[in-house]
Amino acid sequence: MPSKATTVAQYLEELPPDRRAALSTVRDLILSAVDGDIEEGITYGMIGYYVPRRAFPQVHHCNPSQLKRYRTASPRPARNWIWAAKKAGARPNETP
Repeated sequence: MPSKATTVAQYLEELPPDRRAALSTVRDLILSAVDGDIEEGITYGMIGYYVPRRAFPQVHHCNPSQLKRYRTASPRPARNWIWAAKKAGARPNETP
């Protein structure tokens, strides 16, 4: 069941002591191995790690606000996202 915590500290506080200790060991290992630009946060109800847009803007092909109007419940949403990204000027195969 996903946690309702909004911060990593809250998430860890919810855990029983034995699970908190195990997860803290794994967290320390991950944080020591990842680049300093990677951020830790709560995603999908658990601790996750992600690349923020400000750290590597070249890997984000367009402004996310440009894609909002193209979200759809169609059976082929990926096709719509690709179309929207191309319309916004993305060149996914281009090396920065």
